Amino acid sequence: VGYPRNPPRRDFPQDASTLWQDSGRVLVEANRLTYRIDTSVSQSGSPVLGNFPDAEYAFQVAGIHNTMYSSTNAATRINDDVFDQIREWKSMAG
Repeated sequence: VGYPRNPPRRDFPQDASTLWQDSGRVLVEANRLTYRIDTSVSQSGSPVLGNFPDAEYAFQVAGIHNTMYSSTNAATRINDDVFDQIREWKSMAG
């Protein structure tokens, strides 16, 4: 999910004002998620959502998109260590 600066369809504004999504399989590693889901420039920091149908909230943020390669993309997985770091940053912000 994100607001790409250059969306794949030219009939949409090319200014990151339109929310886009894509879906597909994700390879889950201890600290990283990799996927062939389409992304674009300016989507770093966008959430990578996981679908957990048996959970209270079916869609949850599982990673933070930060890498775009020619054939695959990647995100930092929100594991316990990353979650704790986010909490610490949040507490410092007041």
